[in-house]
Amino acid sequence: MSFFTNARFRSSLSHWEDATEGVKVVHTPETGEPIFEYRSLSLPDRPGHRLMLHTPQPGTATGARLSELMASA
Repeated sequence: MSFFTNARFRSSLSHWEDATEGVKVVHTPETGEPIFEYRSLSLPDRPGHRLMLHTPQPGTATGARLSELMASA
């Protein structure tokens, strides 16, 4: 399950008015082209800093690829 589609998680992030979100494809030889959903949040106590959250996009093989990579580490 994606954190970004989870209603409870989304509501916990609702107070960030300047949040941006989208999809990012990463090109790596080890994992092919994993696809992530991302959300970028500003940090009120740290002007100019942002927290980036990345989760495997649902419906892709990204989660399984990452699990395999971690198991082989």
